[in-house]
Amino acid sequence: MLALLVLSFFTAFLSRPVFIVRAANAAQWRTRSIYQTDVLTDHSIHRIIVDRYALPDTTSCDVSAQTWCNGTWNNIRANLDYVQDAGFTAIWISPVSQNYIGPRTVYGDPYHGYWIADASKLNDRFGTSDDLKALSDELHRRGMYLMVDVVVNDVMALSTNPDLSTYLFKEESQYHPYCAIDWGNTTSEQTCWLGDTNIPLADIKTEDPTVVSTYNNWVKQLVQEYNIDGLRIDAAKHVDIDFWPGFCESAGVFCIGEVFDADPSQAAQYQGKDSLDSILHYPMYNALISAFSIPGPLNMSAMTDMIAQCKSLFVDPTLLGNFLENQDVPRFGNLSVDQQSAYNAMVFNFMSDGIPIVYYGQEQGFHGASDPDNREPLFTSNFVKSTGYNLTTTLNQFRNFLVNSSDWATQQMEVLASNDVALAIRKGSVISVVTNAGSPPNNASIPVYTGYHASTILFEVLSCQQFSVGSGGAIQVEYGIGGHASIFMEQDGMQGTGLCGFSSDLSETSGKALETSSGMRRRFVPSKPSLAVTASIMSIAMTSARAPTSAVNSSPSSTLHCRANIVHTSHRLQKPSSPLLRELKSAKTSKPGSVVGGGGTSGGRAGSPVDHPVRLRAKAKMDTPSNTNVHAIVKAQIVFLLSTLTEENFEQNQLQIRSLLFRTSCRLLIINLCADFTVLYYFFFVLETHAIVIVMSQLSEQHGLNTYLHFIRRLIVHSQARLTSTAAPTAFDTSTSLTFRLLVQETQRLARDPFLADRFREGVDRGDGEIFRAFDLVRFADRVGLRPLERL
Repeated sequence: MLALLVLSFFTAFLSRPVFIVRAANAAQWRTRSIYQTDVLTDHSIHRIIVDRYALPDTTSCDVSAQTWCNGTWNNIRANLDYVQDAGFTAIWISPVSQNYIGPRTVYGDPYHGYWIADASKLNDRFGTSDDLKALSDELHRRGMYLMVDVVVNDVMALSTNPDLSTYLFKEESQYHPYCAIDWGNTTSEQTCWLGDTNIPLADIKTEDPTVVSTYNNWVKQLVQEYNIDGLRIDAAKHVDIDFWPGFCESAGVFCIGEVFDADPSQAAQYQGKDSLDSILHYPMYNALISAFSIPGPLNMSAMTDMIAQCKSLFVDPTLLGNFLENQDVPRFGNLSVDQQSAYNAMVFNFMSDGIPIVYYGQEQGFHGASDPDNREPLFTSNFVKSTGYNLTTTLNQFRNFLVNSSDWATQQMEVLASNDVALAIRKGSVISVVTNAGSPPNNASIPVYTGYHASTILFEVLSCQQFSVGSGGAIQVEYGIGGHASIFMEQDGMQGTGLCGFSSDLSETSGKALETSSGMRRRFVPSKPSLAVTASIMSIAMTSARAPTSAVNSSPSSTLHCRANIVHTSHRLQKPSSPLLRELKSAKTSKPGSVVGGGGTSGGRAGSPVDHPVRLRAKAKMDTPSNTNVHAIVKAQIVFLLSTLTEENFEQNQLQIRSLLFRTSCRLLIINLCADFTVLYYFFFVLETHAIVIVMSQLSEQHGLNTYLHFIRRLIVHSQARLTSTAAPTAFDTSTSLTFRLLVQETQRLARDPFLADRFREGVDRGDGEIFRAFDLVRFADRVGLRPLERL
């Protein structure tokens, strides 16, 4: 029991979450799909205009009059099932501040929420303070986030000389003098007034110290009072850029700004520590329109060019807000006559770098032109589950799976292939192919180099069809009649998606859907050293099995000592030359009452190295979750120990690792025997554990140690704050993603993916390898107070 506690502590110690000061930071929103770098889920965002979303009575509004339809925060709360059922995990709502109150203008009424009068007061057309709190509470009860639009650049006026007494800022010195914007001149864009002479928007002087302090105090109070998780900032490029760091720091949440600029070099200035966490991705939006709108230029090279530019210009492209529609641009259905082109563009936005944002009504195929025609009421659709809605649901479900089960969201995409009508990208282990062919009458195809080995089975997520990778590691992807997009993932990785007949349970690895998986059919054929070591361990096992139980449990001094005849110099951890082994699959969890090859929440990448029909009895009192059972923990430790090798410390550490591995095997055998496990079961566990050693060794042989180590270096570097002795008890959450499952999945991906290995190799020395220059395993274990393998 003590050994099990120590082992559990070790695994939990490596996987405990970072405590975040800000309520919902950039890393957490990346995984939202508005909808983790750390241990929380990515998000996708459903953009809602409050007034036009939902009404109790859908006949009570003349929407053509550009006036209030009387949608409220309570109406949204009553219709959150529609949002959540589509898979979104966040909503972005209209500004909540008080708007212009007065006679109807030439542009109608401020139903959209952007004609701010006093930022410090709520817009009572949308509801009360309690109503907004109730919406926030309900979202959080559902595990969803609330993003609120804020306007700080300007206030609405009826003339260029407005009465300032009705505004939050009442002094003339707190505004820039009226001037028309000279577009393209940054100073003019930040100091002159938006709007026109009918509705001028008085420009607030955000460089004024009183304005800065007032705004910072206001946004802090707003976020805290209504438990807001993120801010979308209107007209961010029209505000002095130095204003944003302090404002967002005061807010304490993720800030994404509107930078209405197609030039990525200009837009990129607004992302970073000296500006905002992120911006709406207008550069990619313009490339999408150029590539996918029919009729249009159908310029697919605009996409590949923009991907390359964004990688070099933006601090973090994975945080940019991807969109196809919003309240300031025409609906995509107004720009393209072919709905398939819209679906392809949607697939790109969900499966590429960034946070997907879906404007309400996009999922229903709305096709309004520019403002105000792009602000149609959603309630007239009766919230039907349309083709677009169902596609959105599938994309969200798959993306949510990826960000919950891996670090997919933080990995940057790569272009695999492109031509005039198709583009193939890879992000993590997922390959997506989109086309601008529309709904063509004939078939066409594009060859895509996948990076997978020949005969690997890939699943196409949207059609549920299977593909086999060719001898050159490529597949021919048809964008035939119908012009459908395609998303490919290795079949073994589909478990947990809940799609195409696969279970949505990440820990489940059995079932009909996986019976034909290539990973389930593979057998591990041990090498000669493997057989020698296995035979030695089996000899020890049989000898120990004959020992009386009392001898095992009598005292610490009576602990069985394993002879070192299984540790000989001919069986060294090899450095760089043989083909990669792909037999190892992640630890296989099993149904209650049976154990097959260890534990671990594998996310479906499961399969024992040995196919064996024998069902063996599990330890009766082992009530811990599957991802913390003793075998998964031991294997996680083995992976971790092997990950600490570098070229400089190889010789000094390999003996220590080898010694710990075999001492662990001996002592774990004792635990198993005491727990009434069968010797046969232990034999298969030892075989599987040793398979890990072989795979790790041959992985480094194939790609070199630095390549093999890159991902674990990243994990450890990003987790240094967790490796302290002062973390709160709640930090030891063993359900996080930094557990054995992720270790094995990531190592497997690198092992079978030379394309990805090359990319890792390129990034090895970008700042995260320095702490491993003279890494010493023993001193590291001592520093963090962990010697679990010795204490087992």
